Amino acid sequence: MLPGSQKVYSGYLIPNAPADMFAALGAKDQKLYVIPSKNMVIVRMGNAAYQGNASFAKSGFDNELWGKIMGVIK
Repeated sequence: MLPGSQKVYSGYLIPNAPADMFAALGAKDQKLYVIPSKNMVIVRMGNAAYQGNASFAKSGFDNELWGKIMGVIK
């Protein structure tokens, strides 16, 4: 589920991220990603990735970000 929604999504929220990743979502699109298999924690601070979509956690930004991160750490 996403914050403010009761809809359950099947599949991965961020397909480009590792399968074992879990995340905490904060105000203004701040995020904490934990990836046990990579012994990695990533914190995203700053303004919302898309100003018109500041309260909606799912965005193409996250998938693009993780595509780039995975290209570097594999």
